[in-house]
Amino acid sequence: MPAPAYYMLTVATSHAPGDTIPDDGEWSPAAVYTDDPRKLEASELLGGDGDLVDIVNGVVHPQILRVTPTGPVRLHSDYYKNTDGAPEFGDLLEAERWTVAAVEPLAALLGPQADHITAAIRLGFPAIDGDSPTALAYAAAVDHHWERVGAPAVHDAEEAARIALRHAGVDDYWWAHSGCVGGSELMALAARDLIGSTPAWTQDAYDLLTSPWRASVGPLHPDDAPLTVTAH
Repeated sequence: MPAPAYYMLTVATSHAPGDTIPDDGEWSPAAVYTDDPRKLEASELLGGDGDLVDIVNGVVHPQILRVTPTGPVRLHSDYYKNTDGAPEFGDLLEAERWTVAAVEPLAALLGPQADHITAAIRLGFPAIDGDSPTALAYAAAVDHHWERVGAPAVHDAEEAARIALRHAGVDDYWWAHSGCVGGSELMALAARDLIGSTPAWTQDAYDLLTSPWRASVGPLHPDDAPLTVTAH
């Protein structure tokens, strides 16, 4: 794990190393002190521009900036009523000025499965849209899956994935609203490296959330075992 640093997650910016934030007294976005950009709270920092599908498809263009502060670092006044408290790991912070030290790859926000998440959105989502054979097979697999395992089991597996992400310091709310089509495939894929990190997030729970996709579209991850779902 890299050493902790200050990071910003911003939208509609084109900052480069050496830039200062804010510039000419403008409002400053919040910085976060963390050891992993994956832990940035995208749902809060990106707000309405945080749709994962739009980000991957280039509709919006967020940046992850590693920054260094000038002057005291304090709790950001836009997010906290009392800014006198001592900042803690993960708090939203402000300073007199920040200097951009580096622009980090956006994949860092998506975690170790970033390439596979991107492929699922760019290649898989179009394949299950419309009335193509793959789209019809996926829809049938989803329907059969829900009938076979039942909504409570699916919801339990979704909650297990969220808890595993949350336990790792990741914004589980953002992943739970990440633009999945028939289920929680993207959230499950995002949490794949965390299988076994909590009691309920098991290989079976991952398989339960991803089996319709894997049976009709193909593996979400190269190490996914082949699965078959027979639709009625």
